[in-house]
Amino acid sequence: MSTTPDPGRWPRWVWPRLALAVAVLLVALVGVAIVLVDGAVTQLETERGGAGGGARLQLLPGSPEGALVELMRLIATPDESEPACSGALLDEDARTALAATLGARDCRSAVRHLRSRLADPGRYHRIEYSSLAIRQLPDGSVEVDGCGVRWQSNPFAPPEVAPGPAPGRVVTAPIYGMAWSITDVQPC
Repeated sequence: MSTTPDPGRWPRWVWPRLALAVAVLLVALVGVAIVLVDGAVTQLETERGGAGGGARLQLLPGSPEGALVELMRLIATPDESEPACSGALLDEDARTALAATLGARDCRSAVRHLRSRLADPGRYHRIEYSSLAIRQLPDGSVEVDGCGVRWQSNPFAPPEVAPGPAPGRVVTAPIYGMAWSITDVQPC
């Protein structure tokens, strides 16, 4: 029996230490990724006038149509903080335009007014994407026209009952080429 180690095998004490080193490295990489993503979101909020706090958790949609649908979902969801008005989805100009469109004093009042007009809040954001008219604008933004929107059918309601008013037209702008925010809101 030889006491010299086999050159093809590592000693037993190496494996637990190697596993621990790999685990520490993975935890460090995840921590760095979290810090970088949080920094990018904070920078975006600063540039777009976001409110911070819970608004930072709001993810922006990945398409212009998704931005309109997300706005409709936020309008239909009761929340005292009104994330449609405090997050990064609507920029300051769009918040002002939404309030002006409805004759409200501010964005939060406009959202509450719209919510009060919904017949079926749970279905309001469930639309047929094919019913939206999309138009590319010269500046790179995209207009999404929701005036002719059709909603997905509800087996428990008559088909002629719309869950709420048509959402109007929104102009969306790309953020870092991956997400879309709303820069303008216009009535039908």
